[in-house]
Amino acid sequence: LAFAEQQTGHPSEAEAALHSAITADPADSTSHALLAQLLAARGDLKSAITEQQTALRLNAKDPDGWSNLGVLHAQAGESAQARSDFEHALSIDPQHAQAKANLARLNAGASKQ
Repeated sequence: LAFAEQQTGHPSEAEAALHSAITADPADSTSHALLAQLLAARGDLKSAITEQQTALRLNAKDPDGWSNLGVLHAQAGESAQARSDFEHALSIDPQHAQAKANLARLNAGASKQ
């Protein structure tokens, strides 16, 4: 339902649906991760990072989640934390393409400074 609401341009309803899902099952890491994406899309990076961290406390072996957290940290200007997140994703899955690409982009940006 939250996906449908977000895709049809109803982010408030999508957020409400995700909060309801989290209330019904606070241990569902997917709902927290989806809420993190929704919050990031509306520019609330601090809350998005908090939700993604919650998702990872519930499912710490999720390389996609760690890569997503790295993207959020990078968007928030927290390069060192982003690097750590991407490296953590790669420690779980050394072939994780997105984490590799994100880490390379982050390192390329750092070398230009």
